[in-house]
Parts: sequence; C-alpha cells; structure tokens
Amino acid sequence: MKTKRAETSSRALPGRARSGVSSFQLFIAVFCVSFATGCAAPSEPTTRHAPAPAAVTGLSARQLGSRVYLSFALPTKTEDHKAFSATLSLDIHWEFVAPGATPPDAAAIEKQNVLVRVPSALMSQYTNEGHVLFPVELKPEDLKSHFGGRAAFVVRTRISARRASEPSNVAVVRVYPPPPPIADLAATVTQEAVELKWSAVTPQAGLSDLAGANATAAVSYRVYRAEKTGATTGAANATNAKNSANTPTVSPAAPLSELLGEAPTPSFRDTTFQFGHAYVYSVRSVVRYGATPNESVESDESNLLALAPKDIFPPAAPQGLVAVPVPATSNTPVGIELSWAISAESDLAGYNIYRSDHDSKSRQRLNQSTLLTPAYRDITVLPGRFYSYTVTAVDRAGNESPASEPVTAGISPAEKESSQ
Repeated sequence: MKTKRAETSSRALPGRARSGVSSFQLFIAVFCVSFATGCAAPSEPTTRHAPAPAAVTGLSARQLGSRVYLSFALPTKTEDHKAFSATLSLDIHWEFVAPGATPPDAAAIEKQNVLVRVPSALMSQYTNEGHVLFPVELKPEDLKSHFGGRAAFVVRTRISARRASEPSNVAVVRVYPPPPPIADLAATVTQEAVELKWSAVTPQAGLSDLAGANATAAVSYRVYRAEKTGATTGAANATNAKNSANTPTVSPAAPLSELLGEAPTPSFRDTTFQFGHAYVYSVRSVVRYGATPNESVESDESNLLALAPKDIFPPAAPQGLVAVPVPATSNTPVGIELSWAISAESDLAGYNIYRSDHDSKSRQRLNQSTLLTPAYRDITVLPGRFYSYTVTAVDRAGNESPASEPVTAGISPAEKESSQ
C-alpha cells in the first residue's frame, strides 16, 4: 500500500508540473498583449523640442564713432507662429569683408566665430518698445587696417540655451576711422534761439596715405536733439554686456537720433526750441572721404548738453500810448480814455495800466486782471488833478515789459461841472 501510494504521488507530480508551465506561458502571453495594447498610440508620435524664435528679418547696421550700431525688431513668435513671453538672449556674429569681395552669407560669417553674446538679463538695456539698438565697438587698429572696407553682421535670438533662431539677414556697413569727438559743446539761450558752439575738429593725422586723393575732405557737423527723458539721461549708466574673449568691447549708450541740422562751421542756432521744454543736445563731427554718403563717418557723441530753456525775456514796451479826457454820458461817468498800439509779441498775454499823481514817483496798478485789449478807461479820476499813465506788456511766462513812455491827462473842475 505504501508503494502504491508513492507511485500515485509520483504520477501526480508530473501532471502538476505540466499544468504550472502552461499557466506561466499564458500569463506571459496575456502580459505581452496587454502591454502592446496599452502602449499603442492612436496616431504617429510627435517629436518634442524646445521652441525657437522666428528669425530676425530687418537687421541694419550703422557706424558711429568706433562703434557699429545694430538695429532690429525682436521677434514676438516662435518659428511655428506661436506667441511667447520669455525674454530673449542674443548672439551676434560678424567679420570684416575684403574690399571688392562679395559679402558672405550667414553661415560663412558664423564660421569666423567672432561672437558677442548678450544674456537675457541684460537685453532690457538695449531694447525700447520691442526694438533693439546694440553697439559693437571696433578696435582702432582694425578700422585703420580695413579703411573703407566693410563689416558684415548676422544675429540669432534664443528663448533657451538649447535652441537658437535661424540666422537673420546679413547687414553690411562700410567702416572708416572716425574723426575725434567734440568735448566742449556749450549753449547760450536767447529769446529767438538756442545758440550752440564748440571747438573745430580736424581729421586724424596719418589718414592721407589710406584715403588717397580724397583724404583732405572737409569736416562738417551734425547737430542732434531729443526731448529730455529718463532714457536719454540714464543711458550712460547701463552695464556693459559680457563678451567672448576675442570680442570688441560693447557700450550701451544709445545715440540721439533726431537730426536737427548740419553746419559747416562749429556753431548752430536752434530756432525751433520751445520755452518750458527740456532738451538734450549732441554734436558729431563728420569726415567725408568721398563724394557719396557711404564714404563718410560720424564721430562719437559730443558731451551731452541738457538744457531746459526758460523764458526770462520780457516783451518790448508798448508804443503809442494816448490819454484823452472823456465826458460823462447817461450810462458812464467822466473819465480818461487810454489806448495804445497792439504789441507784436508772439507770446503776449496782455497789458497792465499804471497811474501816478503828476508830481509823484509812486505808481498804482489800475487793472485787477491782465487786460486783453489795448484800451482802458480810468473812471476813478478826481477833478482838478492831473495824472501820469504808463502801460506795460506781459507775456505768457509772466515777464513784464518796461513801461511805455508816460502820458499826462486830467479832468478840470470846469469839465467835471459841464459833464454834470
């Protein structure tokens, strides 16, 4: 019996083993099917990547002094036309172009590895209402060795460090050694003009060998003016951007952009100013090495001259004052009628009338408020007395003119009685 039970047990064990293997295989099959079903996507997978801004398309360049100012509008959408709010950073690549050579494309410029990198934390110093004005300073020896040559620039912007925009258009500018800047700009305010003066500038010595026949081109001057704001007064306090080791230094100061006029000599009269406005003036010397505008270069900014002209200039004294005794009527008492010529002042606000006894030097203002017309009737006179009258003009700034020539008039007792 023991042997039989053992045989029975031994026969049962192989059966159990075969059943366990089948269950495991089934589990694996079900697991694989479930995994495949759960991982299946209803459509093709989409590649994820960091967004990149759209490429800059309006890059331009202009030399001013030893700097080239790059100007462009910041992109507001990604390359797939989606808006973003992140602050961009900026990469600038550039190289000099040999005279007569075809300007390189963006890829060739970037291979030169001359790079200015502006982090997003500093971009606000160069951005105004979405427009960037960024100065790249060139070395004096480079400007001299590339006299009349060209510099080509291309920029990229970044939302993140992982991806940059496509390169911008290539901006090309001809470069020259600039004339010296003006350091002694001064002004005198008159009633008609802000009169600016400065010392004359001569071109740098040693450029005749480079410029050839056009080396003795005349120096002229360009006068710039801007309404005084926090941006114009605070530009010089901005922090320089960090550059790579072989990159020219960068200055953040934005030049004044409103050209007021040009002058062949070191003086200029600004007749378009307005009293009560605040201005900043700058003058740049200009050297022309040829006949075309592309063959000229402006100096750096002069000293910035902040000015808030105040009207401290009184009007001219009124002319033609006349005093006539006027008898009384049924509606008005006897008095002295005063009249004078209309003043020609452009900012005239009105007139004041003064009276004094004929033998007295003290005078009394008769009108309580400024007279708007050149006429006045004095009905406070006493019969038998004579008075001396003067009139003054007042401008809108409150300046009062000298007194007019005095006139004398009075009402005799007989005229007083006859008027009654």
